[in-house]
Amino acid sequence: KICAVPVSDVLFTQDSIGHQFSDGRTFEALIDSLRSGVVESLRDSFLTLDAVQVDDKVFCLNNRRLFCLKEFQRSVPSTVLVRLRVTQNKDPMLNRFLRAYTTNDCGHSVRRRAPPSGGKVGTSAVPSFAVPPPQRHKEK
Repeated sequence: KICAVPVSDVLFTQDSIGHQFSDGRTFEALIDSLRSGVVESLRDSFLTLDAVQVDDKVFCLNNRRLFCLKEFQRSVPSTVLVRLRVTQNKDPMLNRFLRAYTTNDCGHSVRRRAPPSGGKVGTSAVPSFAVPPPQRHKEK
C-alpha cells in the first residue's frame, strides 16, 4: 500500500550510508532542491520510498533519500510528509525474529551479558561463545 507519513516517523534500516547517491549526485543538491521547491516530497515520484512495517515501526529501504528528507525536515517548521510504498509483515514468527535479530556477524557468535549488579557471579569476565564458520571443501 502507498501512504503519506511524517518523515520523522520513518526509521533507517542501515547504520551508515555513502556520502552521495550512486549516480554521483550529492545529498546537498537534493536538500537544496527540496528547500527551493524545485522538488517536492509528495509530488516527485522518485521520492516515493520503499518501506517495511514491523509491528508499529516503519523502516525505510532507501536510506540516502530518507536522510535527505530528514535533513530537509530539520530546516523547515512544518511537518514534511513522505510517500511510502509499505510492505506489512503479518507473520508473528517473522516479527519475533526481526525484534530479536541483533547480530553483527551473521549469527556466528554471541556475547553472554553479565548479570545485574548484586547478582551471583563466579567471575567478573564473561567469555563470548563463537561458532566457527562452516568449512568450505575444496574441489579436487
